[in-house]
Amino acid sequence: MSRPAGLPSVRDEPLHDGRHLRFLRRVYRAEGGEHAWEMVVRRGTAGIVACLPVTAAGEVVFLAQQRVPHGRPVIEIVAGLVEPGEGMEEALARELAEEAGLSAARFRKVADFTTSAGLTDEIIATYVAEGCVDDPDARHSGEAAEVIEVFRVPLGEAWGWLAARAAEGLVDPKTFAVLGHVLGVGATGR
Repeated sequence: MSRPAGLPSVRDEPLHDGRHLRFLRRVYRAEGGEHAWEMVVRRGTAGIVACLPVTAAGEVVFLAQQRVPHGRPVIEIVAGLVEPGEGMEEALARELAEEAGLSAARFRKVADFTTSAGLTDEIIATYVAEGCVDDPDARHSGEAAEVIEVFRVPLGEAWGWLAARAAEGLVDPKTFAVLGHVLGVGATGR
C-alpha cells in the first residue's frame, strides 16, 4: 500500500499566539483550489515523548494526572515535552523521574502517534521504559501545579485494570496503544 501524498501548504495565517500554543489557519492547495484548516501548533518544544514504565519486578506503572481541560484526573503513561537541545531519551529519563520517581535500564521505541490529527500537527514518540527501579534521587520537579497519583499494576493484570479505569472515567488513548503493544493485544482486547 502506498502512502498518500501530503497536501502542499501555501501559507500559515496566525489567529492567536499564546504562551504555549499558536492558533493558525493553514492554507493549502488541493482539488478545487486553495482551502483552509484551523489548527493548533505547540510552541517552544523540540518534540513530545511518552513511555510506559515496566518495573524490574514486572509491574506496569500508570499515572492519574489531574487535567485542567477535563476537570478531573486522566489515567495515562509518563509523558512530557522535549526541551530545546534535549534528546528524546534524555527527556524520557527526566519525565520518568519527575512524574513517577523511577529510572529505566533502557528505552525501547514503540511508534509515533498523532495526538489529535484534525486539531494539531503534534506527533508523540512513544516508548517502553524497561527495567524501571525506584530512583532515590528523583524528586517531583515538574510543574508545581501537577497533581499525579502513581499506580503499579502487575503486567498480567494491566489490561483489565486499565479497562476498569476506562469504565470509571478517562484513559488517554496512547496508554491503551502502548500497553496493547507490550501485551500483543489486538483491537478487540484479546
